[in-house]
Amino acid sequence: MLGLKWEHIDFENRTITVTETLQQGANGDYVDTPKTNSSYRTLPMTDSVYSLLKGQKHRQERLQGALGAGYIQNDYVCTWPDGNVISPNYLTRTFHNVIVKSSLPNIRLHDLRHSAASNLLNMGFSIVQVQQWLGHGSASTTLNFYAHVDKNSKLDMAAAMEKALKQPHATPEG
Repeated sequence: MLGLKWEHIDFENRTITVTETLQQGANGDYVDTPKTNSSYRTLPMTDSVYSLLKGQKHRQERLQGALGAGYIQNDYVCTWPDGNVISPNYLTRTFHNVIVKSSLPNIRLHDLRHSAASNLLNMGFSIVQVQQWLGHGSASTTLNFYAHVDKNSKLDMAAAMEKALKQPHATPEG
């Protein structure tokens, strides 16, 4: 998300193309390529994401005009008011602080990706659709690492199994 640049956003076709990531390293932040070839992908923009990005673009343009030479020129979407790129470390710390202050279970920002995958599967999207959305090289990656069966699904499966076991079975005699 923090590696997203305006050049990768197509407002006309309402798409976002993932071509690079912003990583946190021992010597500071750096731009990297996605993990696999399938991580390079183009995703559709929802109406809310479209509005959010349009608003961010206008905000940056206003700040750039107000700050003039004091504005740091780059093509990144996620920036501070002075144009400086928001660090992955800052986002991670801020997310953690929100979780703690809200007395929520201790989860990492990356865990939201797990939840999204599980929710998409529980909503009936196929494993291949979710795999492509997440940019995984194989469906097994999606299943092994990101798909969690929710409690309601487990209850539904248990009820279906119980119903199947209670059905009268045909005998050879007939």
